[in-house]
Amino acid sequence: MSPPFVWFLFALLVATGTMALWAFYYWWKRDRHTRERFAFSGFFALLGFGTFFLNSLLSSTSMVDGLLLALLKPLGLTARTAPQTLSPMEAVLVMALFGGLVYAYLRVFTAWTGRKSRAQHQQEQNREAASVLRDIKLLLSHKPEDREKRAPYREAVESDPDRLERPQSLVWHDRARQLWLLRNRGYVFDGEYDPAHKCWLGEQKHTGALAVLACYQEAPQDLSDLVDYARRVARNQGRAGIELIVASKNNAPLSEETYEGCKLTDTNEAALLAELVDFSNYFAAIRHRVEHARLVDSDLTLQDTYTPSCYRLENERQDHTLEGFIVPTR
Repeated sequence: MSPPFVWFLFALLVATGTMALWAFYYWWKRDRHTRERFAFSGFFALLGFGTFFLNSLLSSTSMVDGLLLALLKPLGLTARTAPQTLSPMEAVLVMALFGGLVYAYLRVFTAWTGRKSRAQHQQEQNREAASVLRDIKLLLSHKPEDREKRAPYREAVESDPDRLERPQSLVWHDRARQLWLLRNRGYVFDGEYDPAHKCWLGEQKHTGALAVLACYQEAPQDLSDLVDYARRVARNQGRAGIELIVASKNNAPLSEETYEGCKLTDTNEAALLAELVDFSNYFAAIRHRVEHARLVDSDLTLQDTYTPSCYRLENERQDHTLEGFIVPTR
């Protein structure tokens, strides 16, 4: 084994061990680091391990002796001149170990429970499968938009300087979803809020269409970007229809533009609150009790016996009713 090749194996061993330690660190501190970092370090650690194993198979040498030789010979700490032959038992054990490491790496990667990047959050919203190579490419990219995607995902709180001065405690996108679901039981929004597109993704349970609840402080005049995003999600989920609900906090109307294959519904806070609770049955019951229900042992009703409460101001001779004082006549 030539000295340059031994030094190459030594450098590869150090790099593989370093990547393995970084992968373990990212997994251990996964509440601080995103999936892309684990994907990068774990992939190249496995790649280095696989290179050593492939070299042992091609050269028919013991992998353990080869690793010791690559580690100690450049430092002059080994007396052995040649490693032993690779035995079938060692080959089977090393192959099983390598397969177990690959399986564990993929399980941790696909079920990542650590911190999410913006890219991972968007992929989960679009129901896209996790990809190791895509995450590595994103981590190595120097484009400004990719650097933003690598940033940790934080649910955006919409700017509303008066929110703390009002008793209302929910930000608009949470309030809009609750109000919409109170009036429309046929919808479900079980995912997380997407701050990049200011919307909730869900489903119309009766039709199976993709439901997109977009929440804005001011209704935009151009919805083409949101419609394109909804079409991509619908295509990835295999849904034929799209129901786009635009909920604005104010009462500004949308443009009259239509979009093919997309049912557009325009609403606002006032419309969602209007007729949220139906008191008609209650009012009808009160009216019946006052106008039609008879008093005990009498043919009279409350309307027949009711006497308005009156008051008189100082230096006045005319009486006034409390109803007129509480609800002045316009």
